[in-house]
Parts: sequence; C-alpha cells; structure tokens
Amino acid sequence: IALNWFNVSMVNTKKDLYDLALSDIEATAENKWNSWNECLSQDFTKDERKWMRFCSSLKNFFFLFSLLLILTCCQQTSHNGRFTEDQIKSMCLNSTELSPISTKDLQTIDLNPFLGKKSFELTPHIKEIKLVKLETSDNSLVDNIYKVIVTDSMIYIFDGYKGGGLVLFNSNGKFIKRIAHGGGPGELSQLCDVSYDENSKELITYQHPYLKFYSSKGEFLRQQTLPLGFYNFFPLADGYILKTLDSYGYEHLGDISKYTVYLTDKKFRIKNAYLRNIPNNANYGGYSYLYFNSGSIQITGNFNDTIYHYTSEGLSAVYAIDYSSKKLPEHALDLKHKEFYSFLCSNDYYYFLGEYLETPECNVFYLRNDYRGFQTVVFRDKRNGKMFGGTNANFDISEIPAIAFPKTTFKDYLVSIHYPNIKQDSLLKNSHLLSKEDKNKICNLKEDDNPVVIFYQLKF
Repeated sequence: IALNWFNVSMVNTKKDLYDLALSDIEATAENKWNSWNECLSQDFTKDERKWMRFCSSLKNFFFLFSLLLILTCCQQTSHNGRFTEDQIKSMCLNSTELSPISTKDLQTIDLNPFLGKKSFELTPHIKEIKLVKLETSDNSLVDNIYKVIVTDSMIYIFDGYKGGGLVLFNSNGKFIKRIAHGGGPGELSQLCDVSYDENSKELITYQHPYLKFYSSKGEFLRQQTLPLGFYNFFPLADGYILKTLDSYGYEHLGDISKYTVYLTDKKFRIKNAYLRNIPNNANYGGYSYLYFNSGSIQITGNFNDTIYHYTSEGLSAVYAIDYSSKKLPEHALDLKHKEFYSFLCSNDYYYFLGEYLETPECNVFYLRNDYRGFQTVVFRDKRNGKMFGGTNANFDISEIPAIAFPKTTFKDYLVSIHYPNIKQDSLLKNSHLLSKEDKNKICNLKEDDNPVVIFYQLKF
C-alpha cells in the first residue's frame, strides 16, 4: 500500500534539483523509509510488506527519484528562450479568458472522524469483484506501476521501466506490446504522462516537448511539438485540459502563469485559464491531479482541499474536505523543501496532496500523515453520504485477495493491483465472492508472475 502512493516529489523546479545534493537524496531515502517502519508492523498482507521492504533499498529510491526528476523536467521550462516567438504567439494568449470557478454545488465532506490510526473491515463492503491476470513473459514483465488506464478493450500500464515505460494488455490480460524505449520515431524516453482519447481512440503520451499519438494497440501514428510544458493532461473532443503545479518556468505565459488549469484547442491555443496557484516554497507534490471516469473529469491540487469537476460549462468546485482538527498549518508552506519535509515528519498533521478517485457511485479521499507514517483512505457513498475508511484495511483472506488502496477507476469499478503471494492466494480456492474462473486464476499464480488487476464495487 505504501509503495503505491510513494510518488511524492520534493523537487518541482530545476533550482531544487540543483540544490538537492547526493547526500540529501540519501538522507531523504532514509527518512522516508524510517517513517514507514510503523507501516510494516500494521495489518498489511505479506505481499504488501514484501513489496515495501523491496522499496527500502537505495537502488529503488534512486529509481523513483529519477521518475520524479523526469516529471519535474517535463513540467518546467527555465526561460522564454526554450520557446520561439512563433510558438508563444500560437497560444493566442491575448484572447485567453481568466475564468471564474462556480461554487454553487460545493459540499463539505467531514473527514475528522477518520483521523488517527484506524482499522476497518473491507470484505463486508465488497459488492462485486473480478480479476484480470496480466500475461507474464520476458517482454511483458511490469515494473513499479505509476498509472493504470482501463478502457473497454485495453489496459495500459505506465511503469518504471527505464525511467518511464508503457506496456499494453487487452481487457483479458493478454500481452499486446511494450512501446519501445529510445529516441527514434514512436519510441519513449523520459515519459511524463499518458492518457487515452475516447473520441479518436488514440493512446497519447507526453514527453516534453512532444505529444506522441498511437493507435489503441500501440502503433505509432504521429507526434506534435508543444509550445508549453505541463504536469498532467487529458484530451477532450476539441482540445485538451492541462494541469500545471506552479508558475515557475511559465514566464512566457505572462499573467496566465499564475493559473494552474488550462483549456486549449487541438493546436494548443489557450482558451481559458482556471484555478490560481497557491503560493508555497515547499516544492512538494504528488503525481496526478487529473482524473477521468464515465465522462466526468475531476481536478485536484496539492495543498488545495477542494475537488473540482470540469464540464463544457467550465470548472466547478464540488467537494471541500474538512480535517481541520489536524490540518497542516498554512505557515508550513513557507518553509523550503528540506525544512518542510522535516516539519511533516516531526509534527502530527495531515495534508491533502490531490490524491482522489471517483466513480458514479462513490468517492475515495486520501490524506497523508508523515509523522505517523501512514495514509488514510475514506470511501463515501455519493447517494447517501455514508462513509467508511481508515489507515488499515482488514481482509478475510479466504474470501478476497489483498486489495491495496485503489489506483484508478473504470466505470462503476475501483481498480487495484494485487501482487502474487502463493501461500495466501491458495486460501481463496473456496471463496464465495470470486467466480470459479477467477479462483483458478489466482490460485495458480507463481511468485514471479505479473500482478493481477482487481476490479471491485463497494456496498455501504
């Protein structure tokens, strides 16, 4: 569970990268792992503890740090010289509208009752569960998983292969291909983000300064040069939603650089800018702030306790999460990144880093607490407001496999990843919740097989 949500960056600007010396990296690795020692004694399953112990090696920290460095470089541009005058003019900045955010449907969600170390029973809340076993071969082996995209026919996994790779499976888990790594046409190098265009049925990757377009099965089609950098993106029928983190590196955008959500057309002319940046010196961020499911686009921000929805009518604030009894004080954001991280580890405060999921039926909210060394997850029924959650999910291991906190959504399903554990998985042969086919899948796993993708619905 801890590893699934490890992607926290202390560096979001080039200057921070230069300031973060090797000794600082090693100290950060040690501090991060020490803060998770408590996690290892919690009620996690053996495969989750094994995975977290694997993460403890310095080799893997450097691997994760490399991804964060790449993501940072993807988002940042050091000065206007990186873009030509023609590129800057192409964005039509003089006609960009600085748009307000609607708050008419804003709801406050009280998460204070879930703060502290709390266990909760997950098995009684499982309404439906089904498994997709990812084919295992020398070419299909999946590295550390950073993002999962599920469509009706495909499963796309953005993993840590060579600093950022992309592997494709069909909806039944059959391996299709891994996009080649390198600098040639259609090859990937320093992958920053990936998305899927439901309208054109194209897979799109972002590695600054290009978007690369592929067919749904990974055949390279074309690439497009970008006039700006960003952090996350999502394709629309007539353009894109772009999410940035702060104004650093966007000087060529003028006043628009003070905003963090851009609506563009297909030629990257910026039509609207939303959501002003929250100034902070902490330079501390997560991985994803754009989420999509069943036609709904959700947008979040680091240290911004509001979840937004984007529709054709614009951006609306829909949920404000309240955890005021233990919320990180605003003055902490004035600290530089090393002092800020030290403050997090030394004080019992919670913060929201933009990690959020949503299906048509439920919300999933995540809070972090580095002092206690754990993450809190809260599931909420959107129809009646009922909630459950905590820091430790207890499972009946004879009924369901260990389900880490979900990584993505697909229609009505939450989607999680399960890593093989032969001894524990064998107990599922008599499960009343799994189908006969799924019991055969999981009971026949080998220790070094690819993970299983788990789709599940909840009942409240």
